[in-house]
Amino acid sequence: MASVNKVIIVGRLGKDPEINKGVCKFTVAADEKWEGGSHVEWFRVTAFKTVGENAAKYLSKGSQVYVEGRFRTSEYESNGETKRSTEVIAHTVQFLDGKSDKPGSNSGPDFDDDISF
Repeated sequence: MASVNKVIIVGRLGKDPEINKGVCKFTVAADEKWEGGSHVEWFRVTAFKTVGENAAKYLSKGSQVYVEGRFRTSEYESNGETKRSTEVIAHTVQFLDGKSDKPGSNSGPDFDDDISF
């Protein structure tokens, strides 16, 4: 039997992306609202090579983004206790913000169509 590990997130960056040796890391907040309440779910995202380089170049805190990828969970030791951490490994990152009118803004290029990187 086949298996599937796929996640799609649409949200906004919580802070500017960090890139180191072609590996880009950023957080995305996806919120849901209902009558009488709301909830924000935070996702840690890692993007490699060209996807990561373009994310670091065009995204900044508050940018709206579409991320498609897979979950990866790793274990680590902290104070003698085993802990787990889950992140999204991005295969596709689409920049959903259009060209900003703000001078010096780094919201991304002005696309006529959605383009995957």
